[in-house]
Amino acid sequence: MKDSTRQRKKVIRGIEEAYGRQWVVEQMYRILARGKQGFDSLMMEMGRMVAEAIMYIDREETAGPEYKPFCPNIYKWASQPGSVYIADQKVRVERPRLRGRQGKYN
Repeated sequence: MKDSTRQRKKVIRGIEEAYGRQWVVEQMYRILARGKQGFDSLMMEMGRMVAEAIMYIDREETAGPEYKPFCPNIYKWASQPGSVYIADQKVRVERPRLRGRQGKYN
């Protein structure tokens, strides 16, 4: 089996584990039923998930994992609504926050 096929199957298994097989089937049906419009909406949703994941990974690298912070002066502080641009469209995301002892973390 080619490496690209292995990677594709691994990604599909990861998505199925994260969101369930039913979610994947529904998304594929939506793409088939609505054509390009369904594909575009799926790409926007996937882009939003990737953007949020990147922000949460960055917060984790800066502040450290839960209950084992790298720096005692930086605190994870919930999240707030935000937005990113994906393909010239503004998409709403949850933006994680960090705080320092004096308030806002720079």
